[in-house]
Amino acid sequence: MVRIRANFVDLDNTSTARAMAEAMISDLHPSLIVQSSPEKFHLYLRTSPYVDAAGFRLTQQKLAARYDGDRSICNPARIMRLPGFLHQKGTPFLVPWKPLQGAQHWTPEALAAALQGVQVAQEGADGARQPLGTLMQASSRQWLQAAMDAIDPNDLTREEWSRVYWAFMQAGWGVCQPEELRTMLDAWCGRYVRPWASGSGQGNDPNDNHGLWLNAERHGTSTGLPTILRAVGAEARPALEAELRRFDPAAAFGGMQIALPGQIEPQRRLDFLDHDTSMNTHCKPVSQEAYRIIRDAQLPIGFDEFKRKVAVRAQLPWEKITAPKYPRDWTDTDDAFLKAYMQSAPGMARIADNQVRDGLVMYVDRNKFNPVVDYLNGLGWDRVQRLNELLTRYFSAENAEFARLVGPKFLIGMVARAMQPGCQRDEMIILEGEQGAKKSTALNILAGDEYFSDGLPNLHDKDAMQHLQGMWLIEIGELSALRKSEIEDVKRFVTSRTDKFRPAYGRNVVESPRTSVFAGTTNNDTYLRDPTGARRFWPVACGQIDLDALRRDRDQLFAEAVARYRAGERWWLDGDAEQALARGETEQRQERDPWHDQVKLFAEGWAALGLPVTMHDVMAQCLGFATPNLQDRKITGRIAEILRFVGFRRKRLVRGGPYGYVKK
Repeated sequence: MVRIRANFVDLDNTSTARAMAEAMISDLHPSLIVQSSPEKFHLYLRTSPYVDAAGFRLTQQKLAARYDGDRSICNPARIMRLPGFLHQKGTPFLVPWKPLQGAQHWTPEALAAALQGVQVAQEGADGARQPLGTLMQASSRQWLQAAMDAIDPNDLTREEWSRVYWAFMQAGWGVCQPEELRTMLDAWCGRYVRPWASGSGQGNDPNDNHGLWLNAERHGTSTGLPTILRAVGAEARPALEAELRRFDPAAAFGGMQIALPGQIEPQRRLDFLDHDTSMNTHCKPVSQEAYRIIRDAQLPIGFDEFKRKVAVRAQLPWEKITAPKYPRDWTDTDDAFLKAYMQSAPGMARIADNQVRDGLVMYVDRNKFNPVVDYLNGLGWDRVQRLNELLTRYFSAENAEFARLVGPKFLIGMVARAMQPGCQRDEMIILEGEQGAKKSTALNILAGDEYFSDGLPNLHDKDAMQHLQGMWLIEIGELSALRKSEIEDVKRFVTSRTDKFRPAYGRNVVESPRTSVFAGTTNNDTYLRDPTGARRFWPVACGQIDLDALRRDRDQLFAEAVARYRAGERWWLDGDAEQALARGETEQRQERDPWHDQVKLFAEGWAALGLPVTMHDVMAQCLGFATPNLQDRKITGRIAEILRFVGFRRKRLVRGGPYGYVKK
């Protein structure tokens, strides 16, 4: 191996490293894992070249934040522990590496999209301090020195000097050794030759400098690169900013070749569950022994991460007839047979139900799989583009322009929720068509029988969140029959990213990142009652649905969606043009108030004269109320909603005076 281009994570928190490594392997499919010490890991994601180093550093910071990695590991030029060498801290440990199955080659854009919900800071928000090395880092020691050379401490007030000093510590903590950084800062402070303007001491006081250093070392800083760039002179700033964007990590190690001593066999780190207790027949740790019985028998049982259930992946020893389909759900009958199976082992005749269950839970936790993600990763796209015509070709959608916009986003959003549970997915496609048009059947074909539901329980009940577990696509039927308050409940429910509930018979509350997306169906063409929330809905008028073609092309439609997801394509509306196109569609589905046209004509007449319109004017002159009651919230609310919908905003006409409505 000469080199690879990669983003990487240093999982050095021994209490979370193993769990975070498993999560990252499941989420992002890295290419290889390095075990840097017995309980610490590095994971590498192969990536295409970055245009600038700032993007690389930001992605590094997001990876560290999401997976509890070392947040100072964010610079392109970073020496990591190499496989094949002895780790000499403590007991010598030969550092192994292992290629990972199902590895994904990322583009910077796709990886950024996968991490879009992770927030990192360049400087602490509202003065909040962040540990050193956790904010954005400088590109190199040379960059830090150039920035110091460009800032004259004699031009700074005492407060500015301390903020810049701390900013250099923050930006350089992951670039230099602390001793080297301290030497550079001492030299920079040594350029100060006059007392502070406030008279509160002399500049370049070694005790003062030392106090600043200790303060930041213990408590972190709220300043970083932006503070440095604001402090440098106008002449030096463009070059420093350009260097941050330009730095190429490959150039830093150009020509370096790493010779590995053959194919290193990764050292197997024994799980505590693997310790042999077979000789201790009088006092076995029974739950561990139950785990090992399942493991040694290699029973085809695992944890389905998509359904969040124990699943059987192939025929079990006690199954006389093969199930129609695997994986299948684990059943109470399987619990009984598993207990009998374990009781046949030496010393296990008195094993209790809870010990059988504990052994099973531990085993499936070590054997997780995700059938939906496995399905998507196993698809091979034939490079024939079909996705843009998803709604026009298979659903006979009427508005081709809007259908070609939202059809791909709908399917790419399904892929995103499977690959990246809990990612933002606020919008819901709505299929309009005659009763019996097979809208539900088409949605079922897309999701598959196991992962589709055509109904929701009460949205205010915990059963609603439990119902979503293991679902990929949820149909919300007949929106036109819902009251306005129920539509509001639907909007709040579909925009949630995490489901929090206690499973039936469970002891702990579970927070489950959402894997499902939603689709509405209706037989009407006017069903949106709230104009302010209509942006959540993508209405598509459907004609005859070609179910046979949809079944035939389903795999290729998803294969294309996976390719476009990995290429970084967005699954939400982006930009004013797309938003305007969607707004035009939703406005056609708005239920109009009987007063709508009358109030609109009246208000626009006043606006044409350059005059505001008041609630009293509308009630008295437009609607003919003999004695307008401005305290009647039902009437004024209706009028205000119409005015907002037709483009008016509420504004106080004079200080302390009444409100009126003016055209936006």
